[in-house]
Amino acid sequence: MVWSSEITHIKEYEYFIDEQKLGPYKLWHHLHRLKKHNDGVLMTDIINYALPFGIIGYIAYAVLIKNKLKEIFDYRREKFDEIFNGQ
Repeated sequence: MVWSSEITHIKEYEYFIDEQKLGPYKLWHHLHRLKKHNDGVLMTDIINYALPFGIIGYIAYAVLIKNKLKEIFDYRREKFDEIFNGQ
């Protein structure tokens, strides 16, 4: 799957936003909210998206894209744990 995004907004120590430039979605707006938490940082994802191609897009999402998206976020969580928690 070809997917590229651009970080379009940054508020240092609070959030950053990436938006899809090329990929499977008609719209992809991903807010990464950052908040100091105990001895680290809590990151919360808020994602707004729209699927292309009407009902065909919903079928493709259910069959292909949904699982790929889960893989991407699972990978990110594993890497964050590895880098920041030594796991």
